[in-house]
Amino acid sequence: MINFIKTNSTLECEEKLYKTLKDNLENNKRVLLIIAGGSNIPILKAVFDQLEVNLTSNIDIILSDERFGPSDYQESNFVKLIKYGFDPKKANFRNILIDQDIQTSTSILEKEFVHKSKKADIIIAQLGIGEDGHIAGILPNSKALTSNNYVVNFKGPDFERITLSFKALKKIDIAIVAAYGDNKKKALMNLKSLKLPLNEMPSRILQEIKSIYIYNNQLG
Repeated sequence: MINFIKTNSTLECEEKLYKTLKDNLENNKRVLLIIAGGSNIPILKAVFDQLEVNLTSNIDIILSDERFGPSDYQESNFVKLIKYGFDPKKANFRNILIDQDIQTSTSILEKEFVHKSKKADIIIAQLGIGEDGHIAGILPNSKALTSNNYVVNFKGPDFERITLSFKALKKIDIAIVAAYGDNKKKALMNLKSLKLPLNEMPSRILQEIKSIYIYNNQLG
């Protein structure tokens, strides 16, 4: 079931992610945390700033999607996170862009997802929803919609993208989504009504996740 939580700030979203991580880590659970970039970066920084250093040693982090380029690519979600001051502390988090071709970086993320998801006691994701209804890097009517792999790459209208596929996202246990702004209202209404097909509204994949919370300032 998708839970829509209407709130005017990201504080409730931050608190939910912090408490979910803290409770599982204090119960000695191995956590795979899937994270997004973009407007989610301040949320992730705020949460990790609060987490005790020693708790973070039981977290593996991977990006839900990445924009392909050199290792210091300024549009990279990894680079943007680090530049913003995100500190993973003792969590395992690495840059998959290693100055090689896109297939190499795709293979790195695929291997990391397979290995870390097998080790994890719980998979938690902090994601966003695009105003076009995309989730992770899975754009409407893109190649990413039909992949049988856990990770896929494709050339989008803006970037060469590497993204977790639907197959990977379905393994998430808890997803905490931030979708703030007037430009997200149409996407949220389409998601709530479930009228659009999956290829036009990739974020409908959230229906397949066991527990989903969407924090936003439009719909409750």
